[in-house]
Amino acid sequence: MDSHEYTPEQALTILMGQLRAKDETLAELAQEAIDAGKDILVDSMSQITSRIDFEPVEFQEARSQRRRQYWQTVTLTHPEALQVALKVLKSYFVEQPLLQNYIVATLQRRIDTQESTDKQIELIDDSLSEEKYQDLVLKIDFQMDTQIDSSDENIFYIETIKKEQIDEQHHNLDKLAELFDFQER
Repeated sequence: MDSHEYTPEQALTILMGQLRAKDETLAELAQEAIDAGKDILVDSMSQITSRIDFEPVEFQEARSQRRRQYWQTVTLTHPEALQVALKVLKSYFVEQPLLQNYIVATLQRRIDTQESTDKQIELIDDSLSEEKYQDLVLKIDFQMDTQIDSSDENIFYIETIKKEQIDEQHHNLDKLAELFDFQER
């Protein structure tokens, strides 16, 4: 018996409605991911044989006919669509800020140590643990020095995002995932 008072379809409708109300671009990204569907393996001699599993596919021969297998894209079920939407949200609110922080810290570290551009950047997992890399704003000017225009439209700013804020978003998404868990127990 479901412990929820709502169906996966209702949960998906509410989630997408809230996304559209708050951020149309993020809602479009989630909808595109959901609309992409999933790939399943179909056997010409029988019904659907399995879901995508990246294992080598063996083709079996049946008497005089060769058995054919092919991938087919099908729409997601509502619980699967909810999981895809959650992955999009996690990517947007957790993974992208972590990448953004890493880029800013790496570029600032590179500026601090004045490494030449042809040297390999060493990947450092704890690059954000140093206090001086916590509140950085990276300013990138796309205007060439020979141009006279001094407007700010050619300047791009990248700010670091506090680790606590990222952790809070991760925690919130974990709570949301619990609400969207429709597995029978």
